[in-house]
Amino acid sequence: MGENKIASKSFYNRLPKSLTTVTGFSKFIALCLFILLPFAGFMIGARYQAKIDSTLISQTTRQTSTSNNSTTSKLPDTQNWKTYTNAKFGFSIKYPAGIPVYVPDTPVMPDNITIPLPQQIATDDTSEKNLLIIIRKSDMTADQNVQERIHQDNLYNTSGGKSNSKVLTLVGNKFQIFMQDFPSLKVIKLEYFIDRNGYLYQFNINTSYQNESQVEDLVNQILSTFKFTK
Repeated sequence: MGENKIASKSFYNRLPKSLTTVTGFSKFIALCLFILLPFAGFMIGARYQAKIDSTLISQTTRQTSTSNNSTTSKLPDTQNWKTYTNAKFGFSIKYPAGIPVYVPDTPVMPDNITIPLPQQIATDDTSEKNLLIIIRKSDMTADQNVQERIHQDNLYNTSGGKSNSKVLTLVGNKFQIFMQDFPSLKVIKLEYFIDRNGYLYQFNINTSYQNESQVEDLVNQILSTFKFTK
């Protein structure tokens, strides 16, 4: 240990005095390095982070663009769709051409109308083949009805489904949506509600996990054509 200290001291003594003497210039250099090195490191890091952020934004933009184009291409053009009009309850709605809308001959309470989905959308599961429209008198608004559905589901649900809600606005119409997710069955139940003049308009569809996005997109497009006529 002592030998190492002696060796170090000997080496220090052999250095030129100009390298071991603290001068005003050396203090200035040390101060400059103390200030500039952290600043330079910060600038390099900031530029590197900006480059990473730019790359991520570019990738996200490309992915979003691709996703939007893909979604748009899947949805049919509503221009050639047929229009179903219900004078009794004062509404109209468009649906894909070539598919008959089913209205029961015998009045039922509540009234219901069935809109079958295109074969390329629907699967072998019959619950995915139809959009069921149910119309009934109700003292509750659409929002109150959805909240009550969630409350009842939380109290008495024995099927293991998970309920939730959200709001969807389509062409000025605000739909309250009640959703039930059944993980064991890999099925999602969707119920759309809108109210007017003491009546509750309900749109029901079930979809498998596999077809959820496609079915929901088509139903949303159908509902975007929904209009009150009185």
